[in-house]
Amino acid sequence: MIRRTSILFILIGVVLFVVSGAIAEEQTLTVAADGSGQYTSVQAAVNAAPAKSKERTIIVIKPGTYKERITVSKDKTFITFRGSDANTTILTYDLNSDSPDPKSSDSKKTVGTGGSSSTTISGHDFTAENITFENTSGKNKQAVALRGQADRLIFRNCRFLGWQDTLYPYDGRQYFYRCTIEGSTNFILGAAKAYFDDCVIRNRGGGCITSQSADVMNADNAFVFHRCRLYGDAPTYLGKPWRPYARVVFDRCWMGNHIRPEGWDKGGGSENERTIFFAEYKCEGPGADSSGRVSWSHQLTDEEIRPYSAENFLKGPDKWNPAVATSPAVEAAVEEKTAEAQAARKVVNSVCPIEGTKIDPTNVPDSQIREYKGKKVGFCCTMCPTVWDKLSDEEKDAKLQAALAAP
Repeated sequence: MIRRTSILFILIGVVLFVVSGAIAEEQTLTVAADGSGQYTSVQAAVNAAPAKSKERTIIVIKPGTYKERITVSKDKTFITFRGSDANTTILTYDLNSDSPDPKSSDSKKTVGTGGSSSTTISGHDFTAENITFENTSGKNKQAVALRGQADRLIFRNCRFLGWQDTLYPYDGRQYFYRCTIEGSTNFILGAAKAYFDDCVIRNRGGGCITSQSADVMNADNAFVFHRCRLYGDAPTYLGKPWRPYARVVFDRCWMGNHIRPEGWDKGGGSENERTIFFAEYKCEGPGADSSGRVSWSHQLTDEEIRPYSAENFLKGPDKWNPAVATSPAVEAAVEEKTAEAQAARKVVNSVCPIEGTKIDPTNVPDSQIREYKGKKVGFCCTMCPTVWDKLSDEEKDAKLQAALAAP
């Protein structure tokens, strides 16, 4: 009898341990600007998440615009920001590199480029899904929407909006899946090991897409763009080095006609031609013609591109594979929401009626859509709708007809 009782207590203890462990595996916090959640600010939810956790905390962010500076500090690990639609869940702020530093007593001290970030991620194993990260400071100064300075960061179906220096993958391994990144000069910059998978890269006003920052030979960092789509409204370089060993690869991307024929800018003196590594592999589109590329850039072979697959490029000693870092159920839910959102935003045209630039009819931001005679018309940049609004109906009809007839 004693033996059976002991066994029973042991079994009960095991069950309680397993149940308590399951409960501890994941907790959910809810943020809603209208007060219907546990918190009204994202930062408050981040502050409430356990420190130095090995389990994931899901912060569900309900639709709304949250104007606040957000910091996920080093001790806030395994945090997920989850929205339902990036077009309606917006994290934004408006500092630029010349903004006064609020932490300094010196009124002349400014925050600098890194300090201008609307959102800063310093905690490892962070994930964001269906969120817009934005900096609305404008186009005159460096103004970062998101700065990532931690390892194993994942961004799925997110938007990064700004002008100069929009997205700052500072260091660590970072994976971007089906994201939209929009900006002007050097709007993707940093020294991270960053992989952009099936993303939309939209340039505003020319300049340069990337400014990668490897500063030593064989540095273990680079930017890789895999099957991305590049759009723009003015002549644009694919990359310009921030440091002398910059490394950027465009792998099977579609490039619009805004990409300059020479493709790349070496930046400083001629010595950069011997140290930087700027490369392309089987890219397509009017901007992918390699005949005019600078002589020191590279067109990779099938063998040379293999190290730049997501699995090989990001795995590291811990064999990290971000493609399976989320459960199938969560991935399926994200895909379903994305498909619903894209269907709702689908426009009638695949070419911008103002610039003549190719666009993705299912991935046009709301700010670049106009309703016209019962149809949704999409544009390639935020400036085009303003031009469209000033046209007469006759001019609109002619431009839309031309856009619909374009191949």
